Amino acid sequence: MDKETQVVNRKRLRNNNDDIEKPIKIQALNDNNKNNNTMDDTDDHHDSAFTDLTLAPFSPPPRHPSPPRPPPPPKLHTRNPFPWETIALVQPLKKATSGQKDYVPAPFRWAADSFAKVQPLSFLINNQVLSIRGNLECKKCRQQVDMEFNLMDKFLRVWKFMTENNHGMCQRAPERWLRPILPNCEQCFGVQTMKPVLPNKNEEINWLFLFLGEFLGCCSLNQLKFFCQWTGNHRTGAKDRLLYLTYVDLCKQLYGDGRFNQVNGGGS
Repeated sequence: MDKETQVVNRKRLRNNNDDIEKPIKIQALNDNNKNNNTMDDTDDHHDSAFTDLTLAPFSPPPRHPSPPRPPPPPKLHTRNPFPWETIALVQPLKKATSGQKDYVPAPFRWAADSFAKVQPLSFLINNQVLSIRGNLECKKCRQQVDMEFNLMDKFLRVWKFMTENNHGMCQRAPERWLRPILPNCEQCFGVQTMKPVLPNKNEEINWLFLFLGEFLGCCSLNQLKFFCQWTGNHRTGAKDRLLYLTYVDLCKQLYGDGRFNQVNGGGS
């Protein structure tokens, strides 16, 4: 083969190689352009999103309302099987305390400086207080008279009756005290019409006069409750019970030899 033929063959090979490489290079350039365009679009998307975040106003997250509180349980109103215990708690026994008026001027010479209190026999005898006076009024003619009792004679009479009949009383006043025998009226000749005069104020009652004449049964239930209140006795009960406690307490005040200490009047 001559030289010219070799040169021609070489040229042909070169042309064939260029034809093969050219579409490959074009495809590579196209791929590069596509990748660049995709990256540009991605950057633009990120830039726009960042711009939206920076320009949008800040809004706090929504708050969920707290659930409502459950209603309180209903109160059960049950009946107390022991109503007297409730009464004792709501209305305890009233006594003379520093907040109450426990020191008062004595309305009588034989009275003490406290409500429903009398001086003992030793004090009265030493101070020559040997007669006790009080007022009576006729239920018919309204005539009022003064009556005077000998202290020792009347006291020994009541004292003897109580000591002899105390066990049979069962801490209840007998009929003799519940319905006392009243004096007769000398003006209208009424039989058992003279009753003791009881003041409107319980603080002014002449307790010693009523005790010596055995007139305490003429007192009302509220007046007996007043006496028991200020002497530390129970104020609840029937009239015969409160009347008995009143006689016993006045005996203790006058002559407290301990004979009636076993009587439980509820005081402290």
